[in-house]
Amino acid sequence: MERAKKKAPKVNQRSIWLNGLISGGIGLLVIVALLLILPAMLISSADPKAYITPLVVFCVGMGGAAAGAIAASVTKGNELVAALIAAAVVVLPLIGISLLINGGFNFFGFLTVVITVFLMALAGGYAVTKISGGRKRSMKKIMKRR
Repeated sequence: MERAKKKAPKVNQRSIWLNGLISGGIGLLVIVALLLILPAMLISSADPKAYITPLVVFCVGMGGAAAGAIAASVTKGNELVAALIAAAVVVLPLIGISLLINGGFNFFGFLTVVITVFLMALAGGYAVTKISGGRKRSMKKIMKRR
């Protein structure tokens, strides 16, 4: 008897752009949540002014990592491209905010933030891709042994 091959049900997958947009929005929410906790961390330090820039870069980096990880986890195929799209969604409002506040624009400070967001988004996307990829391969090997 021949086994009839079952077709996999079609999954209604959202586009890579929509996944990046939603994940970037979640990344922005993570940044806002961490920035709301930031004053509590600064008050407890001896010299709060010295820690403002590193803590803000840390908060923005964690938001980028969250955006990249979420984008990679919900996208099937081209996970890192989705992570880059999510990083771009995180960076675009930061450009607008930095241009509107005080009318000044510190190029090197902003370049640091942009590089941090993109690198952390790629790191989050790569980590999720490697973790989920390893599980998929091991499950395929387990299923073939039966």
